[in-house]
Amino acid sequence: MSQNQIINSNTVYRGKIINLRLDTVIDADNHESIREIVEHSHCIAVVAIDENDRVLLVRQFREAIGKTLLEIPAGGIESGEEPAQAMQRELREETGYQANHICKMGGGFTPVRDTVPNICIFI
Repeated sequence: MSQNQIINSNTVYRGKIINLRLDTVIDADNHESIREIVEHSHCIAVVAIDENDRVLLVRQFREAIGKTLLEIPAGGIESGEEPAQAMQRELREETGYQANHICKMGGGFTPVRDTVPNICIFI
């Protein structure tokens, strides 16, 4: 798959958590289109296992869908914070637990189309 050529990029919204950018691109077939890109700060997620081998989950209300979901603890990485520090902070804030052993599983980009947050996952 070839890369699109960006011919124009315009940030239309800057927020505390996200930015929205409109990119005008030309694809390999020379078709011009507009891509709506959501820029999000880097984040972490942790599959935390307690002393009884139970995975810790948290209930989070998600405004976008109007529902409370059961999720693994996750959150943003604050300025000057390392991913492991953010993981410990989020775990403590969301569950009251602190990790005794940390294993970084990896990282990458969220699988949502046209978003650019980088996520670091721990167990």
